[in-house]
Amino acid sequence: MSVDENLENIEECLCYVTICSTKRDSVSNIIIKKINPT
Repeated sequence: MSVDENLENIEECLCYVTICSTKRDSVSNIIIKKINPT
């Protein structure tokens, strides 16, 4: 594996992690709003 390939894999991982965490955050926000609407 070359350094470039490693960098690409790391970037893909970071993208995946950020997308997953934002989805999780929005889901938990929706649940919180349903429990106690403001």
